[in-house]
Amino acid sequence: MTGKHVILFAGTTEGRVLANWLDDQPGITGTVCVATEYGAELLTEEMPLKHLKVHSGRLDEDEIEAFLKKNGTHLVIDATHPYAQVVTANIRKACEKFPHICLLRCLRKESEDEAKDSKGDKNGIIHVKNTAEAVRYLSEKEGNIFLTTGSKELVLWQGLPGHLERIFARVLPVEASVHICRELGYSGRHIIAMQGPFSVELNYALLRTVQAGWLVTKEAGKRGGFAEKIEAARQCGVSVVVIRRPVHEEGISLEEAKRQMDAYRTARPPEDSEADGTGRRFLSMIGMGMGGAKQLTLEALEVLERSDIVFGASRMLADLAPWIREKHQETYYQPEKILDWLEKNRACQHAVVVCSGDTGFYSGSGSLMRELKARFGEVESSPYEVTVYPGISSVSALAARFGISWDDACLASAHGRDCDAAALLKEHEKVFLLLDSSMNLRQICRILKDADMGNTRIYAGVRMGYEDERKIYGTAEEMTDIETNSLTAVFLEREKDER
Repeated sequence: MTGKHVILFAGTTEGRVLANWLDDQPGITGTVCVATEYGAELLTEEMPLKHLKVHSGRLDEDEIEAFLKKNGTHLVIDATHPYAQVVTANIRKACEKFPHICLLRCLRKESEDEAKDSKGDKNGIIHVKNTAEAVRYLSEKEGNIFLTTGSKELVLWQGLPGHLERIFARVLPVEASVHICRELGYSGRHIIAMQGPFSVELNYALLRTVQAGWLVTKEAGKRGGFAEKIEAARQCGVSVVVIRRPVHEEGISLEEAKRQMDAYRTARPPEDSEADGTGRRFLSMIGMGMGGAKQLTLEALEVLERSDIVFGASRMLADLAPWIREKHQETYYQPEKILDWLEKNRACQHAVVVCSGDTGFYSGSGSLMRELKARFGEVESSPYEVTVYPGISSVSALAARFGISWDDACLASAHGRDCDAAALLKEHEKVFLLLDSSMNLRQICRILKDADMGNTRIYAGVRMGYEDERKIYGTAEEMTDIETNSLTAVFLEREKDER
């Protein structure tokens, strides 16, 4: 497949990991956006990118919008730093102007220690909401400060009494960061220009070297070396000031981002909708018809091939195994769970829901349509391009098996619902019924016999479409002791004078 393009906004370790992973995926192209040339260098530090393009430079909202329009994509990944609020807001606002774009926020998970610290479970750790609060707090304290929050907010520490003597700033080893430090009056050993990751031992050595009484850090998570800094401070007897993450953000993990990008890579939209220009995702409902996968239409199999996620009962997914082995599968058949899953996994562009039986006859497709209307008013107003692909119905299949017509039949179901077969037969000469384990052939026969309708002719198909399919014919009187599988359909035909 070609033409799938991902735009990745990096700026964290997660961003670099995603970039390298994406670069190895076949059938997809991508552009990685970083704020600085140094960020671009870090991307290729371990190995050069083979396929991805790299864009270096800070972008505001309008520039991001223009960039998205120029490069074209259906999927944007925001893997910028948790503290880069402005950048994240600009990405979100720009993406909102393109209804077809799915935006995923990849967030660094808190480490276990970080989560405990944020609840105040450990001594020696002070949490503040921002840098300004950290400055106010430490203005009333004594001791050297080992500052690990970078160069961008270093200017805010100018209000700290004796800041040029007390602060030792660890910043990135790039000209811009060092220049900021020097412009603010820092010099010599007060500028520690180093690139992580930093071990506990290295953090410990630096804390001892600068004779720190305080460590100032951000909630940077496991990949940001938070735990190593906290442990080093504990070993040194240094107090810690933690600047909390600015807002609580919803997002997905690194592994989940990989999974959704892979789903996007393998998705193939229906050919007749590929260029509709609506930006809607594709939701196809396929009727399994009377039985196994061999009864699917060629059109349905082609739709399955183009899908990236298949929903259905475990029995049906097992039947489809040869065709969907490489697809993501979920054993959901409840409409609410299906739509909830799709909302959380928006990189999935083409979902297929496999329905038992005929899509227009007591089918799960009807329930899904009703749920779409309940959520979005009309199906046409939903974010999905919905298409239904019917299978071979058990009604027509059973009639064909016995060479009878069904144009004069009353169609009903005893599958999971109350059904008075005798009452239906008194109103109609021919009745088609779907049965299940709670209302099986033996029970139907006994009901008819008790209603003095034992002469009713019964045409039964058991597990139609499967290798062990059975056909059974007889009267209700003759078939009262016959055991059948729950996958049974019957025609009931009464004598014309039986009322």
